[in-house]
Amino acid sequence: MDLPQNGKHMRIMPALLIMMVLLVGSGCATHFSYIYSDDDLKTILQERLDAPEQEQMVYPFEANEEMQIFARRITLTAHGTKAKCRRLVEGILNKSQLNVRYSKYQTKTAQALYYEGEGNCLAYTNLFVSLARSIGLRALFADASLLIHDIEEKEGVIVNNGHICAVVYAEPEFIFVDFSSRLLKHMVGYTMINDIEAIAHYYNNLGYEKRTIAQAEQSNKDNREGIEDFELSVKICPDFYRGYNNLGVVYQQIGDLDRAIENYQKALIINPDFSSGYANLGMIYYQRNELERARKFFRKAISFNQDNHFNYYYLGMIALKNNNLDESKKYFQKAIGIKDNFSLAHFYLSKVYRLQGETEKAQKESELSQLSSQQSTTE
Repeated sequence: MDLPQNGKHMRIMPALLIMMVLLVGSGCATHFSYIYSDDDLKTILQERLDAPEQEQMVYPFEANEEMQIFARRITLTAHGTKAKCRRLVEGILNKSQLNVRYSKYQTKTAQALYYEGEGNCLAYTNLFVSLARSIGLRALFADASLLIHDIEEKEGVIVNNGHICAVVYAEPEFIFVDFSSRLLKHMVGYTMINDIEAIAHYYNNLGYEKRTIAQAEQSNKDNREGIEDFELSVKICPDFYRGYNNLGVVYQQIGDLDRAIENYQKALIINPDFSSGYANLGMIYYQRNELERARKFFRKAISFNQDNHFNYYYLGMIALKNNNLDESKKYFQKAIGIKDNFSLAHFYLSKVYRLQGETEKAQKESELSQLSSQQSTTE
């Protein structure tokens, strides 16, 4: 959910994924605090938003009377929480019921998906949670973003749009409902979030979509799309580090590096384990040619996430600029090990081999760089 110009996401088609796990912890009461009443939500948001923002505010998981009737009808003969969850999912996915379909850049409220029939995984989750709560199920949201890595193919800047699924408490178990087929079938990487953060994710996703679409039409320097949604996400949820990160990406891409640094630092204060924030700071200091500082941030990013090929690429570039050929070769090879068609890493690895007098290896890497570049152009 970090801001790419050519960010590539795995193609997602809605697929029913319902999993049961034993509830571990100090009891269920803690988990109910994640679900807010309508009055509580409005009270909190009135304190955090000004009047115009409150007027424009939408609640992504509200079910109107027609939707409530629909939920009751399709679960009428279902007995037990698990059976009701399955009926709701079947009702959402069954084309004879709602006839909804997946669309990547369509973050929508529950009501919008219900009536318009097109939305992404967050829209499906909003709809499921709204229907589940309308029949008395204790449904909440879970953040599975640790399982997703969105990387800017052009520069390595990471935007966090997040991946959200639904959770229903069925004593003494949790039922996880996920409409994405790209996730592993286990619970590692999921974090329960409250309704306020779920709303922040909604606006964060909206900002991501606006910006991604706009980047196809204008240069980064002219593109401030999405910034209002990111700002709203952190006003709604002051601890929403992904929103601060994405504000940093906007400022970084339009050239306001000081404000970008400020927002990345805010994200890292909230979440010191946030790899993307360190990587994005590394990018800024690399741009400023503060290579030693950049190197420290890229290494810090790797300590929390070894899967971002750009972190190794930039460490390779820093080593190359410092004329440390063996170290640069090692990092370029690591980047290619993560992403074998990484054209830039092949190109500079070819350069390293030429400097070391290994002409055959240099020629091979040069050919791989050209091939990878052609493949990325046609994708």
